Amino acid sequence: CGAVLAAVALAALARAATTVSVDWDAPQGTVHTTATLQVVAHPLLMRGSPIHDQAFKTLAAAHARHVRYVPWLPYPKLAVPELNPPSGSALCGGLPVSQGWNLTLDCSTSGGVIQSIQFASYGTPTGVCGDFARGSCHAANSSAIVANLCVGKPACSIPVPTDDTLFGDPCFGVHKALAVQALCSAPGQHTYWDWTYVDPMIDDFWNAVNPAGNDTEPVINFSTPPNWLFADSWPYPDDPTAVSWSYETGTTCKNLTALGEYYGRLVSWFVNGKFVDEYGVAHTRGRTLNITRWEVLNEVAHEHANTKESYTAQYDAIVNGIRAQVDPRAHPIQFTALAMANIDPTSMLVDWVTYFLDERNHVPGTPLDWISYHAYPTASFGPDPAGYVGFFDYVDDFMARIDAVEAVRARLAPQVKVALNEVGTIADTAVGQPLYWVASAAYFAYFYMNVAIRNIALLGESQFVGAPGQFPSVSMIDWSTGGGNARYWLLRMINDVIPAGVHIFPTNMTGDPGLFGAVFGEDEGAWLLLVNKRNAAANASIPTAVFNATALVIDQLSGAGPARPVVLQAHGIELQPYATAAIPVCHFRARQETTP
Repeated sequence: CGAVLAAVALAALARAATTVSVDWDAPQGTVHTTATLQVVAHPLLMRGSPIHDQAFKTLAAAHARHVRYVPWLPYPKLAVPELNPPSGSALCGGLPVSQGWNLTLDCSTSGGVIQSIQFASYGTPTGVCGDFARGSCHAANSSAIVANLCVGKPACSIPVPTDDTLFGDPCFGVHKALAVQALCSAPGQHTYWDWTYVDPMIDDFWNAVNPAGNDTEPVINFSTPPNWLFADSWPYPDDPTAVSWSYETGTTCKNLTALGEYYGRLVSWFVNGKFVDEYGVAHTRGRTLNITRWEVLNEVAHEHANTKESYTAQYDAIVNGIRAQVDPRAHPIQFTALAMANIDPTSMLVDWVTYFLDERNHVPGTPLDWISYHAYPTASFGPDPAGYVGFFDYVDDFMARIDAVEAVRARLAPQVKVALNEVGTIADTAVGQPLYWVASAAYFAYFYMNVAIRNIALLGESQFVGAPGQFPSVSMIDWSTGGGNARYWLLRMINDVIPAGVHIFPTNMTGDPGLFGAVFGEDEGAWLLLVNKRNAAANASIPTAVFNATALVIDQLSGAGPARPVVLQAHGIELQPYATAAIPVCHFRARQETTP
């Protein structure tokens, strides 16, 4: 620690300072909690987005392990590579295509050309491939125009203009779409696997979080299965950037085997660089991704309204479907289950965990590796900073939830690890309040300290990018620039100063109960992580602080930048409202040894 016992006046801390002492003789264990984040598929992460390049640079600079990647239901084209089911000999351009987009027919995969048009309707057609029907609005020239554009060609792309210039206007003032079914000259069985929007984003994600030579083991969760496995209709927007909360419908999976095979092909596409479709046709990607962690679905009691029994059956089908196509002996994958929502009552969470962790409820041999659940305060928070103290009250209450789950896990499956992989705050009316971001960052730091002493394996901050219209208050970056905000820099700070495996030492606070901290490290070279849970400045006197060292502080003064350096001129520090500080400390006995 050097000559840290230099005589220093504490006048700067004279007013109502809280004394922070460290219990060096009673370590609370070692650090096994990985602090990380989740990235959801979002249009702002698509190539061509104004923040694409900077956002992925920001993600790469986080140097986080086990980053969770979740393409999910608001953006079906970003999340589901097989939006339409196999259609046998009937070739269609998917569901009816809306104005402003193109409908594509392709017979080239079977070595033929488009021989005839069996159905075409521009207007308000209904149904799905093999069962299309005209609606009340129909352009009589639909079949003739499509045939003229496509028959005799291996493939064609039909524009569906917004101004009705191709087909005319069969029903003024009505939004129209085009549905087509064709026959190929060479017999073929048609599937609709389409990686156009899926592959670029996961590749960019992978390049950022798992650069060559590293093995950070990202956790992948394509949480939205094709809705044709659950419902008789599955409308989705043609625009990949359009939000669609109505894509996911139906409560019962029609075919668990098909569900497992879908995920088997999806994972094989990434891991093996290829897969064989439903009709035995090989599809080749080329690039492979070393995926070793996979999470099975998301917030499962709400998406498709699963029961604990139906989800467990889907988990088994998906896991074993993946293992059938990705050899677990050559390429082992750890699986994460449940991903329970923050709004699920504790009694329900415990009930589901109890059922799921009982091996008797699974297909024999199905691996149980991880379980996960989520944490977001459910109270309504606005722009008034005084209300943000509720973030920390929520964490205090949440610890009883963790303890209840841990009791079940310890009894039934102590080998299974736990991930709290969505931890954030939702207060969308507060995003214009600079102090909101600071308080939300402090919430994560407070959460981290509380779960680290409980030996929870992973704590994931939610989420990398949000924006107006799509949960802006959970964003870790500025959606207009791609640079990090206080929530991002807080995660960076934790991972910079707290390595895995170091000891955790408790602290004692004499004074303001609004301060909370824990020490991470060893006798020499440790850091005190200190959070101000109040909407008021607080002084902390820290006798073990390394004199003249530099603390790192996330507060309103650091703004959207990295933690600001604060030189400790006395053995203490002033924390602004909702600030989080990382302060170098050392063992008192080690300090005495340096005294002249």
